[in-house]
Amino acid sequence: LPQETPTAWATHYRDTAMLTREQIAHLRSHLPCSTSYSSDQPSHLVVKVPWCSRTLEWQVLSSISGGGPDIVFDDSGFRPLLSYGGSPLSESDLSQVKTLLLQWGSTTSVEGSQNAPSPTKHQLLQLLTLLLRGYRSHQHARLSAAGSSHTRLQFELSTLPITQQTEMMYVEARDGEPAKACFGLPIEPLDTSRLTHLLTTSGVLTAPQAGPASQGGPGTQQGQQEQQQQQQQ
Repeated sequence: LPQETPTAWATHYRDTAMLTREQIAHLRSHLPCSTSYSSDQPSHLVVKVPWCSRTLEWQVLSSISGGGPDIVFDDSGFRPLLSYGGSPLSESDLSQVKTLLLQWGSTTSVEGSQNAPSPTKHQLLQLLTLLLRGYRSHQHARLSAAGSSHTRLQFELSTLPITQQTEMMYVEARDGEPAKACFGLPIEPLDTSRLTHLLTTSGVLTAPQAGPASQGGPGTQQGQQEQQQQQQQ
Protein backbone atom coordinates (compact mmCIF):
# COMPACT_ATOMS: atom_id res chain seq x y z
CA LEU A 1 0.00 0.00 0.00
CA PRO A 2 1.25 3.55 -0.64
CA GLN A 3 2.60 5.46 2.32
CA GLU A 4 -0.20 7.82 3.34
CA THR A 5 -0.98 9.87 6.41
CA PRO A 6 -4.00 8.75 8.50
CA THR A 7 -5.88 11.91 7.50
CA ALA A 8 -5.31 11.36 3.80
CA TRP A 9 -6.32 7.69 4.11
CA ALA A 10 -9.58 8.58 5.89
CA THR A 11 -10.34 11.29 3.31
CA HIS A 12 -9.69 8.92 0.42
CA TYR A 13 -11.80 6.21 2.11
CA ARG A 14 -14.73 8.60 2.57
CA ASP A 15 -14.49 9.92 -1.01
CA THR A 16 -14.49 6.37 -2.35
CA ALA A 17 -17.70 5.63 -0.43
CA MET A 18 -19.36 8.73 -1.90
CA LEU A 19 -18.36 7.72 -5.41
CA THR A 20 -19.70 4.23 -4.79
CA ARG A 21 -23.10 5.64 -3.86
CA GLU A 22 -23.07 7.72 -7.04
CA GLN A 23 -22.21 4.66 -9.10
CA ILE A 24 -24.97 2.63 -7.46
CA ALA A 25 -27.58 5.30 -8.18
CA HIS A 26 -26.53 5.48 -11.83
CA LEU A 27 -26.41 1.69 -12.11
CA ARG A 28 -29.89 1.20 -10.66
CA SER A 29 -31.39 3.84 -12.94
CA HIS A 30 -30.18 2.03 -16.06
CA LEU A 31 -29.93 -1.67 -15.14
CA PRO A 32 -32.62 -3.76 -13.38
CA CYS A 33 -30.71 -4.92 -10.32
CA SER A 34 -30.38 -4.65 -6.57
CA THR A 35 -27.20 -3.75 -4.74
CA SER A 36 -25.88 -3.98 -1.21
CA TYR A 37 -22.73 -2.71 0.44
CA SER A 38 -21.46 -1.93 3.87
CA SER A 39 -20.83 1.64 4.95
CA ASP A 40 -17.56 0.54 6.55
CA GLN A 41 -16.55 -1.39 3.40
CA PRO A 42 -17.34 0.93 0.48
CA SER A 43 -15.02 -1.00 -1.83
CA HIS A 44 -17.17 -4.17 -1.57
CA LEU A 45 -20.34 -4.06 -3.68
CA VAL A 46 -22.72 -6.99 -4.31
CA VAL A 47 -24.84 -6.65 -7.45
CA LYS A 48 -27.85 -8.95 -7.90
CA VAL A 49 -29.32 -9.14 -11.40
CA PRO A 50 -32.59 -10.99 -12.16
CA TRP A 51 -31.91 -13.59 -14.84
CA CYS A 52 -34.25 -16.33 -16.11
CA SER A 53 -36.34 -16.23 -12.91
CA ARG A 54 -33.12 -16.62 -10.95
CA THR A 55 -30.60 -14.15 -9.58
CA LEU A 56 -27.03 -13.54 -10.65
CA GLU A 57 -24.92 -12.44 -7.69
CA TRP A 58 -21.71 -10.72 -8.71
CA GLN A 59 -19.30 -9.16 -6.26
CA VAL A 60 -17.46 -6.02 -7.35
CA LEU A 61 -14.30 -5.53 -5.30
CA SER A 62 -12.54 -2.23 -5.86
CA SER A 63 -9.18 -1.42 -4.35
CA ILE A 64 -8.91 1.48 -1.93
CA SER A 65 -5.59 2.36 -3.55
CA GLY A 66 -7.27 2.79 -6.93
CA GLY A 67 -7.34 0.83 -10.17
CA GLY A 68 -10.01 -1.21 -11.86
CA PRO A 69 -12.20 -3.49 -9.73
CA ASP A 70 -12.08 -7.26 -9.46
CA ILE A 71 -15.36 -9.07 -10.07
CA VAL A 72 -16.23 -12.41 -8.51
CA PHE A 73 -18.90 -14.27 -10.51
CA ASP A 74 -21.24 -16.90 -9.14
CA ASP A 75 -20.47 -19.06 -12.20
CA SER A 76 -16.94 -20.46 -12.07
CA GLY A 77 -17.10 -21.33 -15.77
CA PHE A 78 -17.60 -17.71 -16.81
CA ARG A 79 -14.14 -16.27 -17.51
CA PRO A 80 -14.59 -13.16 -19.64
CA LEU A 81 -10.95 -12.04 -19.68
CA LEU A 82 -9.50 -15.21 -21.19
CA SER A 83 -7.45 -14.45 -24.28
CA TYR A 84 -6.69 -16.46 -27.43
CA GLY A 85 -10.35 -17.03 -28.31
CA GLY A 86 -11.31 -18.43 -24.92
CA SER A 87 -13.41 -15.45 -23.86
CA PRO A 88 -17.19 -15.43 -24.41
CA LEU A 89 -16.86 -11.73 -25.19
CA SER A 90 -16.46 -10.53 -28.74
CA GLU A 91 -13.12 -8.99 -29.64
CA SER A 92 -14.67 -5.54 -29.55
CA ASP A 93 -16.31 -6.05 -26.14
CA LEU A 94 -13.18 -7.66 -24.69
CA SER A 95 -11.13 -4.69 -25.85
CA GLN A 96 -13.61 -2.29 -24.23
CA VAL A 97 -13.54 -4.19 -20.93
CA LYS A 98 -9.75 -4.14 -20.82
CA THR A 99 -9.70 -0.44 -21.65
CA LEU A 100 -12.19 0.30 -18.88
CA LEU A 101 -10.11 -1.60 -16.34
CA LEU A 102 -6.83 -0.03 -17.44
CA GLN A 103 -8.21 3.50 -17.54
CA TRP A 104 -10.53 3.20 -14.54
CA GLY A 105 -11.51 6.67 -13.40
CA SER A 106 -9.79 9.99 -13.67
CA THR A 107 -6.69 10.96 -11.71
CA THR A 108 -7.45 12.99 -8.59
CA SER A 109 -5.08 14.34 -6.04
CA VAL A 110 -5.42 13.52 -2.34
CA GLU A 111 -3.42 15.71 0.01
CA GLY A 112 -0.53 13.81 1.53
CA SER A 113 -0.92 10.78 -0.76
CA GLN A 114 -0.12 9.61 -4.23
CA ASN A 115 -2.53 10.30 -7.07
CA ALA A 116 -5.27 7.65 -7.07
CA PRO A 117 -7.86 6.90 -9.78
CA SER A 118 -11.44 7.63 -8.77
CA PRO A 119 -14.06 5.75 -10.83
CA THR A 120 -16.74 7.84 -12.50
CA LYS A 121 -20.43 6.99 -12.17
CA HIS A 122 -20.66 5.71 -15.75
CA GLN A 123 -17.88 3.15 -15.73
CA LEU A 124 -19.48 0.55 -13.46
CA LEU A 125 -22.62 0.46 -15.63
CA GLN A 126 -20.53 0.19 -18.79
CA LEU A 127 -18.45 -2.63 -17.34
CA LEU A 128 -21.41 -4.69 -16.10
CA THR A 129 -23.33 -4.17 -19.34
CA LEU A 130 -20.43 -5.59 -21.34
CA LEU A 131 -20.01 -8.49 -18.93
CA LEU A 132 -23.72 -9.34 -19.04
CA ARG A 133 -23.47 -9.44 -22.82
CA GLY A 134 -20.59 -11.87 -22.47
CA TYR A 135 -22.53 -13.91 -19.92
CA ARG A 136 -25.36 -14.28 -22.43
CA SER A 137 -22.86 -15.63 -24.98
CA HIS A 138 -21.40 -17.92 -22.32
CA GLN A 139 -24.80 -19.44 -21.56
CA HIS A 140 -25.62 -19.71 -25.27
CA ALA A 141 -22.45 -21.74 -25.78
CA ARG A 142 -23.38 -24.04 -22.89
CA LEU A 143 -26.87 -24.56 -24.30
CA SER A 144 -25.47 -25.21 -27.76
CA ALA A 145 -23.16 -27.86 -26.35
CA ALA A 146 -26.04 -29.48 -24.47
CA GLY A 147 -28.23 -29.27 -27.58
CA SER A 148 -25.84 -31.36 -29.65
CA SER A 149 -27.80 -34.41 -28.52
CA HIS A 150 -31.23 -32.77 -28.20
CA THR A 151 -33.03 -31.90 -31.44
CA ARG A 152 -35.70 -29.84 -29.67
CA LEU A 153 -33.14 -27.66 -27.92
CA GLN A 154 -31.30 -27.13 -31.20
CA PHE A 155 -34.56 -25.92 -32.75
CA GLU A 156 -35.27 -23.55 -29.84
CA LEU A 157 -31.80 -22.01 -30.10
CA SER A 158 -32.06 -21.62 -33.88
CA THR A 159 -35.33 -19.67 -33.59
CA LEU A 160 -34.45 -17.65 -30.49
CA PRO A 161 -34.16 -13.89 -31.12
CA ILE A 162 -30.91 -12.70 -29.57
CA THR A 163 -31.33 -9.14 -28.28
CA GLN A 164 -29.97 -7.10 -25.39
CA GLN A 165 -33.00 -8.22 -23.34
CA THR A 166 -32.78 -11.94 -24.14
CA GLU A 167 -31.86 -14.13 -21.18
CA MET A 168 -30.80 -17.77 -21.27
CA MET A 169 -29.26 -20.23 -18.87
CA TYR A 170 -28.28 -23.88 -18.75
CA VAL A 171 -29.02 -25.37 -15.33
CA GLU A 172 -27.15 -28.58 -14.64
CA ALA A 173 -28.85 -31.66 -13.20
CA ARG A 174 -28.86 -31.57 -9.40
CA ASP A 175 -30.48 -33.45 -6.50
CA GLY A 176 -32.40 -35.78 -8.78
CA GLU A 177 -33.66 -32.91 -10.96
CA PRO A 178 -32.88 -33.12 -14.69
CA ALA A 179 -30.86 -30.47 -16.51
CA LYS A 180 -32.89 -27.47 -17.67
CA ALA A 181 -32.72 -24.94 -20.46
CA CYS A 182 -34.18 -21.64 -19.26
CA PHE A 183 -35.07 -18.66 -21.43
CA GLY A 184 -36.33 -15.17 -20.76
CA LEU A 185 -37.70 -13.10 -23.65
CA PRO A 186 -38.89 -9.49 -23.63
CA ILE A 187 -42.56 -8.82 -24.37
CA GLU A 188 -43.20 -5.76 -26.49
CA PRO A 189 -45.89 -3.34 -25.22
CA LEU A 190 -49.32 -4.09 -26.73
CA ASP A 191 -51.65 -1.29 -27.84
CA THR A 192 -55.19 -2.48 -27.02
CA SER A 193 -57.03 0.72 -27.97
CA ARG A 194 -58.14 -0.60 -31.37
CA LEU A 195 -59.06 -3.95 -29.84
CA THR A 196 -61.32 -2.24 -27.28
CA HIS A 197 -63.06 -0.31 -30.08
CA LEU A 198 -63.57 -3.51 -32.07
CA LEU A 199 -65.06 -5.35 -29.09
CA THR A 200 -67.37 -2.42 -28.35
CA THR A 201 -68.69 -2.10 -31.90
CA SER A 202 -69.22 -5.86 -32.15
CA GLY A 203 -71.26 -5.88 -28.93
CA VAL A 204 -68.85 -7.92 -26.86
CA LEU A 205 -68.21 -4.92 -24.60
CA THR A 206 -70.91 -2.48 -23.48
CA ALA A 207 -70.32 1.15 -24.31
CA PRO A 208 -70.26 3.53 -21.33
CA GLN A 209 -73.74 4.88 -20.49
CA ALA A 210 -74.37 8.58 -21.03
CA GLY A 211 -75.06 10.76 -18.00
CA PRO A 212 -78.54 12.10 -17.08
CA ALA A 213 -80.13 14.53 -19.53
CA SER A 214 -79.80 18.21 -18.84
CA GLN A 215 -83.59 18.74 -19.02
CA GLY A 216 -86.46 16.68 -17.78
CA GLY A 217 -84.39 13.93 -16.23
CA PRO A 218 -85.25 12.62 -12.78
CA GLY A 219 -81.95 13.82 -11.44
CA THR A 220 -82.47 17.45 -12.50
CA GLN A 221 -84.32 20.25 -10.75
CA GLN A 222 -86.90 20.41 -13.55
CA GLY A 223 -87.54 16.69 -13.26
CA GLN A 224 -88.11 16.98 -9.51
CA GLN A 225 -90.60 19.85 -9.99
CA GLU A 226 -92.55 17.80 -12.53
CA GLN A 227 -92.77 14.89 -10.08
CA GLN A 228 -94.07 17.20 -7.31
CA GLN A 229 -96.75 18.64 -9.63
CA GLN A 230 -97.93 15.17 -10.59
CA GLN A 231 -98.22 14.17 -6.91
CA GLN A 232 -100.25 17.30 -6.09
CA GLN A 233 -102.64 16.55 -8.93
